Amino acid sequence: VWALGMTTTKKLEIDTPQSPQSLKDLRGSISGDVILSLTEKSDVQGAMQCFCHSALVCATGVAVFYYWDMLYVRWPLLILQSFLMSFIFNALHEFTHGTVFKTHVFNRIGGALTGILLTRGTLHYRYYHYAHHRFTGDPKADPELLPSWTEPQITGLITYMLYMSGALFWGDRIVTLIRHSIGIVAAHETHYIKTAGVKRKIFWEARVYLLVYTVAFMLITGVGLPTPPSWGIWIWRLWALPTLLGQPFLRFYTLVEHTGCSEGASILSNTRTTYTWGWYHWLAWQMPYHSEHHAFPQVPFWKLGRLHREMKEYLLKVNPPCNPEGWNGYIPVHLAFIRRLLAKTPGKPTGGRI
Repeated sequence: VWALGMTTTKKLEIDTPQSPQSLKDLRGSISGDVILSLTEKSDVQGAMQCFCHSALVCATGVAVFYYWDMLYVRWPLLILQSFLMSFIFNALHEFTHGTVFKTHVFNRIGGALTGILLTRGTLHYRYYHYAHHRFTGDPKADPELLPSWTEPQITGLITYMLYMSGALFWGDRIVTLIRHSIGIVAAHETHYIKTAGVKRKIFWEARVYLLVYTVAFMLITGVGLPTPPSWGIWIWRLWALPTLLGQPFLRFYTLVEHTGCSEGASILSNTRTTYTWGWYHWLAWQMPYHSEHHAFPQVPFWKLGRLHREMKEYLLKVNPPCNPEGWNGYIPVHLAFIRRLLAKTPGKPTGGRI
């Protein structure tokens, strides 16, 4: 699937009638040699990102373990760990695209591990995300725009805060895993979960995930075990709890990717690139360069900065641009959303599903 960066680097355009002329012009303005260079993957670069991100998470985890009994130290460390762990989702995203490593099997292994950590079925997310790339901005086909009680249309401060909390996300995870484990596809999934083969894979994946989480629950609580292990509680403290607490940090990032942008087929108008600090770019696996990612999804994350320099002239001339634009960073975008919600301006923002 080209949109997930899984085909040869020689195919440079999505063969769909939705590709707008502006995007075709953009792709035509960058030479084939540059594109081939940008799409080259690297096991070394992928390993460095994985190792450094994992090292930060593990280091904070060790600190949380060591200082757990010191309340005034524990909670700042736990919040830091939650912040770092929230961006494991970006790793899952890149593994889904197959762009972290040059060696394909490493991407599959990384996707499986991060999917388990995040309670996001890797196979299910792959098909979900492909549909998002293929139909970005289409309110009838983009999974991130389809009606869902788990990620509501943001029409006021209450729905904004509900979305930002991530509370409904966890309800969705439980419902989706159970539904898939018993072989049910929801109505809003039918356009990307179609064939019997795909359904079978996703259903079995959900069953494996439920087995893993059931065992984890038993180890944490001791339910069903004659002698609960003393270390079981640390599964909660070092994995489950920071994963729960990290959702607002992830929502703060993901809401900005498309919310307030135009609906329709123009990738340059329905997706926002957001300027931010270099360390945040790194922790988010360079995904603040989101217009670039959607225009060339086969480009590895670590080359998106170079791609941005190739595209910047086009991004500055996008019409219509996202409202607000992302040149001033994430906080101004959120403040603009909040002001609009307080003023009860109709229309955007209209959602923030990832």
